[in-house]
Amino acid sequence: MLDTALNWLHQGIAPIPVLYQDKRPAIRWREFQKRLPTESEIKSWFSVKRNLAIVTGWRNLVVVDFDDFQAFNDWQIKSNLPATYSVLTARGVHCYYFLENPINGFALPGIDVKAGGGYVLVPPSVHPSGVSYVPLDKSAPILSVDVIGDILDVPAGAQTVTKPKPIRGNGWGDLVSRVKKSYPILDFFPNVKKSGNGWYVTKCPYHDDRNPSFWIDAKRGLCGCFAGCTKLPWDVIDLWAVENDLSIEEAIADMQDRM
Repeated sequence: MLDTALNWLHQGIAPIPVLYQDKRPAIRWREFQKRLPTESEIKSWFSVKRNLAIVTGWRNLVVVDFDDFQAFNDWQIKSNLPATYSVLTARGVHCYYFLENPINGFALPGIDVKAGGGYVLVPPSVHPSGVSYVPLDKSAPILSVDVIGDILDVPAGAQTVTKPKPIRGNGWGDLVSRVKKSYPILDFFPNVKKSGNGWYVTKCPYHDDRNPSFWIDAKRGLCGCFAGCTKLPWDVIDLWAVENDLSIEEAIADMQDRM
């Protein structure tokens, strides 16, 4: 995994660590949209078992994520484009391209375009289902095209939308509930000590904590710091927002996208 991460770095594309057999970043990754990590950082990240992702948008890299093989096959027949570097995922295919100019990510029916503001898992990462990401052809190059319209039929302005906004109104509470159920709070803390029935403690990740002062209530999905780093209890959405430098609405959208 380390060699693969360094190879992406040497191509001018930022690799980041992701929790093993997961899609969640193992670090606060937003700064690596603007700067490449150092080799020392990468060696530190991958000194333990991790998945590997790359930050899309570097060198105007986009990854066209087809939700299933049928969508990929239909597009392949219609587009008649030369083969580019592509990866088999748990459900479909990722196709990699370099564009002339940067764009933000956006979604079409059955297709998710990962570009500025996103990241994708790359081989040899393992999907949460246990399926490994595998390149269709390791030697295939990443093709360069002028615009995204050379690859897909894109409605005008579609590429300006980075992520779908979470729904409001009657369905908002249901969405928040589904997101919380999909992300067990203990998954955010790899080293915890049980302190009671459903209660755990660990060292606070937000200050220099010599003695465990961060509490986790696994039953209610809440946590907090006795030293005051959290003025109110946090849930998994608060954690995701803080760790990824997002607003609450952006965190819900991001978590929903990865469910």
